[in-house]
Amino acid sequence: MEFSIRSFYSDKEEMSDDLKKKTREGIRSNYNQYFSKINLGKFKDGVGPTEIFQMFIWLVDGYTQQMSNEPINLDNVGIMLANWTEMFKRIAYKEDHL
Repeated sequence: MEFSIRSFYSDKEEMSDDLKKKTREGIRSNYNQYFSKINLGKFKDGVGPTEIFQMFIWLVDGYTQQMSNEPINLDNVGIMLANWTEMFKRIAYKEDHL
C-alpha cells in the first residue's frame, strides 16, 4: 500500500502515460460507484459531496507530501481520516442528520 501511495504522489520518477491513465480511470470509477449511493438530502444547501471529496484529496495529498521522507503509518492515516470525516459531517450535514 505504501508503494502505491508513494508512486502516485512521486514527482521524482516519471509515471508512464498508461499508468497515469489507469490511475485516473480507477479514481473516476471508484468515485462514480461510491457517490451513486450517497443520500444528497443529508447535505446542507450549497454543500455537496464532490467538494468534500476534493477536500479529502487535498488533505491526504498534503499529509503525503509532509511525510514524504518518513514511512507512511496507515493506522495514523485511518485515525486522521476518521477525525476529518466527523469534522466534515458537522460542516456539511444538516443538523437532523448528525
